[in-house]
Amino acid sequence: MKKLFAAILAALLLGLAACGTAGSVIVKTGFVGSSGAHSWSGRFKSYNGSEAKQINVKDDGDTLVITYELTVEAGELRVRVEDRQGQVRVDTGEVMSGKIHVAGAGRYLLRVVGEEAKNGSFALNWEIVQE
Repeated sequence: MKKLFAAILAALLLGLAACGTAGSVIVKTGFVGSSGAHSWSGRFKSYNGSEAKQINVKDDGDTLVITYELTVEAGELRVRVEDRQGQVRVDTGEVMSGKIHVAGAGRYLLRVVGEEAKNGSFALNWEIVQE
């Protein structure tokens, strides 16, 4: 039975690697979260990896304004905003709360990134402001 399990596990891992998804693994334990049209939040015991939410800004004169608050007892937790090409436009680094402003039309990914993060939470709210 152990050999069968090992063979199935190996086949699954090889299949994931062949599909190119093995490098995009996220591990969360004790996670509770919610997501709305203009908000996203969660709390966790451990968080390693990243998840993203897409936000569309339609007009060039508009600005995406994101308010965020992060907490973590150990490890690292940050927010990134990436453009359609995957370029990081904003990375909060070690700043645990604040506002992010991204001007201009586009499709943006709002990404929460955890690196060995323990006992933490995140809360993000956003609006599109017409300038």
